[in-house]
Amino acid sequence: MGENAFLDMQDDNTNKRLREIVLDEFTTKRIIETREKYIQKFEPAYMKPVSGNGRAHFYAPYKKIGDKQIETFLFNILVLWLVSLIFYLILYLKVLTRIFNSGFSPRIFSKRQTDIISA
Repeated sequence: MGENAFLDMQDDNTNKRLREIVLDEFTTKRIIETREKYIQKFEPAYMKPVSGNGRAHFYAPYKKIGDKQIETFLFNILVLWLVSLIFYLILYLKVLTRIFNSGFSPRIFSKRQTDIISA
């Protein structure tokens, strides 16, 4: 496949409207100047994440934890597994039952309502 055939195939299979949205191609302000720094607004999907704790802008290609770079898809899967594991442990160890039995009572079960229910 030659270069022209490749470019034709790329042009035929590119979702132009989605590309406009993701890359924000029609923005009038490409760079915003603040007192401390410049903020890139044009083609945000190509920006590098700044935060080192896993936070990144929308459509970031990777996340940073410290000095390590992790692909966004893998990072999101790891976060979902971690949260699932935490919720599983909360249910397995019956943490919610212990909290409610320790004297904590939510507002929805005030004395007046429990009297009505038990009557």
